[in-house]
Amino acid sequence: AATVTSRAVEWLKDWHSRTGKGGHFLLWAHYYDPHRPFDAPEPFKSRYPDDGYAAEVAYTDAKVGRLLEELERLDLTDETLVVVIADHGESLGDHGEYTHGVFLYDATMRVPFIVAGPEIASGVVIDQQVRSIDVLPTVAEYLGLSPGEKVQGTSLLPALSEGRGVRTTYAYLETLYPKTHLGWAELRGVRTDEWKLIVAPRPELYRIDQDPEETTNVIDRFPVEADRLQKQIWEVAGPPESLGELKYQPLDQQTQEELASLGYVSAGVRRDLRIDMSGPDPKDRIHELQVLEDAGELMNVGRYTDAIPLLAKLVREDSTNPLVFQHLAVCHTRLGEYKRALQVYETAVDRGADTDETHAEMGELYIRFGNLRQAIEAMEESARRNPTNLQNLINLATAYLQMEEFSEARRAIRAIQAQDEDNAQAFNLLGILEVQRGNDLVARGYFEKAVQFEPEMAEPYMNLGIIAQEAGQREQAISYFKRFLERAGSDNPELLARVRAVIAELESGS
Repeated sequence: AATVTSRAVEWLKDWHSRTGKGGHFLLWAHYYDPHRPFDAPEPFKSRYPDDGYAAEVAYTDAKVGRLLEELERLDLTDETLVVVIADHGESLGDHGEYTHGVFLYDATMRVPFIVAGPEIASGVVIDQQVRSIDVLPTVAEYLGLSPGEKVQGTSLLPALSEGRGVRTTYAYLETLYPKTHLGWAELRGVRTDEWKLIVAPRPELYRIDQDPEETTNVIDRFPVEADRLQKQIWEVAGPPESLGELKYQPLDQQTQEELASLGYVSAGVRRDLRIDMSGPDPKDRIHELQVLEDAGELMNVGRYTDAIPLLAKLVREDSTNPLVFQHLAVCHTRLGEYKRALQVYETAVDRGADTDETHAEMGELYIRFGNLRQAIEAMEESARRNPTNLQNLINLATAYLQMEEFSEARRAIRAIQAQDEDNAQAFNLLGILEVQRGNDLVARGYFEKAVQFEPEMAEPYMNLGIIAQEAGQREQAISYFKRFLERAGSDNPELLARVRAVIAELESGS
């Protein structure tokens, strides 16, 4: 939060100095701190010794306050609309969930929404239900702009400025996370001021005006109401009979077509994911969820040895849960138990609990064992499932270069550049490819491009130093090698020692 606020304040100061309040600005500051692990800095940790979440919220609140103070200092408060909203809450144990994403209860669905600015009455509380989809049309109307034809929300400006009610009767809710990450049934829901219906293998209906904690499922008592609300859900989600395979389409059409032409076309987030309410009801997996949370907490503080028995037991109890295998393999990897980690991933594949990340991690492990062909097969599978994982594509291209399969390496690099044409890693890889083909002059240009787009990336400086050294450009080589050392980490001491030795030789003139 401190970093976000500092950058936001600097941005505001720069804008103010350039425009002198003569222009318009949109500033979005995204604060992430109230998430697990809860580890707020002092003095907030000491103020809330038994409530880490409250400490994180208080810390973030203080930093948001600093941003608002800067608005005041720059004399911008009276002409700036300020909107504060959360994307979700944290369950903190409510209904057996400790974070968010699995359930649709109000503990995570009901979020703060605060609006302040010129002509917005202060201290007014809007009691009716409103929705996050209402933010865009509200801000657009306030600024006298059109929200566009595709907007689904409703402007809340009449409620904010005049106290009039607005039509935000139905709020659609859904979470695919149980299906995509845990192998359980996804959930859908609808909420009104009076009711909430959650469609699940065992559906739930709550009279939230009388039961705000959602403790009593009354679906058997109000079947007509449940049926009415369910119709609202399928109006948004599409009819139940139309539900099917989850398609993974994260990119624009042109990029998708480019990736498809390169052989990287995705058919799903992982295996055949059926978005049809199939799978265990998340309510019946509370125990497994608790163990995953406990293991995650241990992993957050580096206690991988303690987390492994919990996760190993879960593998037996919830044998198709991808996240269990992922966590267990990560624990073994962090402990240097690479063969065990690979075995966990291979078991996940055998049980159909694999994701694109499973295969990407397997590829890295195969590289560690020197098995480049199996590494390539695993990383190609990961890229087919999720071509947006650029790190996997970088690893794949690197493996192809090591195998001297240049056309395949170039194909993987092109897949990176289709999504990020200024990617420094891609230019560095192209440079390595040209060095291997004996084209040092062309390679130099690519390495210089890598440095241009990511000046703090270490490897291109070393590559430029080698080219300069081989060309007899001693001073230039020394400069490049020193810049490499300034940016390189400490995880490869042998390489650092060799580079220092080369610098010493060059400086001595030998």
